[in-house]
Amino acid sequence: MIAGGRRGQSRHSLTRAPQVPGAYICPQNNGAGAGKGVSSYFDWNPLVTFSALTFLPIMDRTFLFLLSSARSGGNSALLAQAAAANVPVAAQSWIDLAAASITPYRDIRPATALPQGDLSTIMGAMRGASDIVIAAPVYWYALPAPAKLLLDHWSGWFDAIETGFSVWAREKTVHLITTRADPDPTVTDPVEAMVKRSILWLGMRWGGALHGVADAAGDIERDNEAMWAAGRFLFGNDP
Repeated sequence: MIAGGRRGQSRHSLTRAPQVPGAYICPQNNGAGAGKGVSSYFDWNPLVTFSALTFLPIMDRTFLFLLSSARSGGNSALLAQAAAANVPVAAQSWIDLAAASITPYRDIRPATALPQGDLSTIMGAMRGASDIVIAAPVYWYALPAPAKLLLDHWSGWFDAIETGFSVWAREKTVHLITTRADPDPTVTDPVEAMVKRSILWLGMRWGGALHGVADAAGDIERDNEAMWAAGRFLFGNDP
């Protein structure tokens, strides 16, 4: 479950150090540590990792990276980290959808319901970002279940006027990062088409797609073309 900080404190208080699994940097002491032993000032949240200084006007764009892989620290996450290398840490937020508690989507129209729990936190993170980056491996020519389930819930958010989703979603740019085992470049066509058509239907901006070839853990680092493209992907595909 996603949990916020203590009452009166922002969830945007901490950032995970991506190069050290499970390590966090605390803005109070700029020191890294593991798990809950780093600081007694905050409730730690292993699922949602917001930037330490997201509220500062360092740049006009803030990026929310939504990971969706059955393998922790998988190739799609590594490729996303490569793409984030040129984004100030203060402008990054990361959520692992596979670790979130996302309930099955139920179409209850004509009734509507507001998102609760982890879904509410994810929606808030999306609303607070200018750019949303979906990073996922290609499973059977489709998005993994957590990412697809989130998109299903967008239907409910769209119907629930109280969320404002149909309005603020139009201010967002969505980027797609995938990895796949099959080098055939057409493998990603259905995934990219589904995501692109969905976000354009919602009136969101399409920020482009980055695809890499990888199978075993860490293979993406040998895809030189994808790793090179990652360095300019988020700023070279402005709509």
